[in-house]
Amino acid sequence: MARWLLGLALVVDLALMVILYQPITAPMVYEQTVKEEVAVVEQEQKEPGIHQNLREAMEAYNLQLAQDQSGLDSVDSYEAPGMNLEDYGLGADDAVGYVEIPAMDVTLPLYLGASRAHMNDGAAVLGQTSMPIGGNSTNCVIAAHRGWNGKAMFRDVELLQEGDLVYLTNLWETLTYQVTGISIIWPDEVESVAIQPGQDMVTLLTCHPYIVGTYRYLVYCQRVEQDTPVQEPPVTAPNIQQTQVAVEASQPEIELETHLQLVALGLSICTAVVLIYSMITTNPTKNRKTGDKKK
Repeated sequence: MARWLLGLALVVDLALMVILYQPITAPMVYEQTVKEEVAVVEQEQKEPGIHQNLREAMEAYNLQLAQDQSGLDSVDSYEAPGMNLEDYGLGADDAVGYVEIPAMDVTLPLYLGASRAHMNDGAAVLGQTSMPIGGNSTNCVIAAHRGWNGKAMFRDVELLQEGDLVYLTNLWETLTYQVTGISIIWPDEVESVAIQPGQDMVTLLTCHPYIVGTYRYLVYCQRVEQDTPVQEPPVTAPNIQQTQVAVEASQPEIELETHLQLVALGLSICTAVVLIYSMITTNPTKNRKTGDKKK
């Protein structure tokens, strides 16, 4: 009976170990996936003149969007890719680049349209916002989960500060942006991610606070030449000071969660060792012989 109970306890403990181990192994597996996507984009860049028709279509799209961004008020439009990549020799769900954020130690493949599939796989350009090629009067809004199935994604977005750099690599080049402002807004404040005339911007977007996701956390970034600091005042969306939401920081909670996961995993491993040792040292044969002698 004792061995049976020890065996059951061991099975439960091993199941718990699998659950706790997932946040550790998932980033490793995902990192390999990201490397493969990045390699594809970098290979595309090595071929001169590749997808030139797509580049021209993106430029035309951005020009038109700068004149009329009225579709931005529709939440459903965020999932739309803006254009069909299959018309330009790519797969509908192919990455069009990747975003690299050193301050967060994260690199994510970049897709067009914030569909569920794209958000699960990496970062996504919101529909009705600029294509990720830069240019005058553009604002490419890049959304990602605040952590997903053990993958960090934009989980540590609060580590970003003004002056940090964000690198946006598309199929043709790498563009450098610098963080110029941070804001927390309500989900329906679409004017906060609108194109700013004359500016070349990237806006990072994710849920806030961590896990709950009631609000949206925005990081405004302005185009710079390589690593040259921005000389102009920070760029912000209209009325952003009036709509700023006061919410406690999530980063301490994220760090505590990580520590607790490691501690719990360590305890689970120790428990498994103790249970296995107990099962080995428990001798049912000896117990039966003792019972026979008493008879």
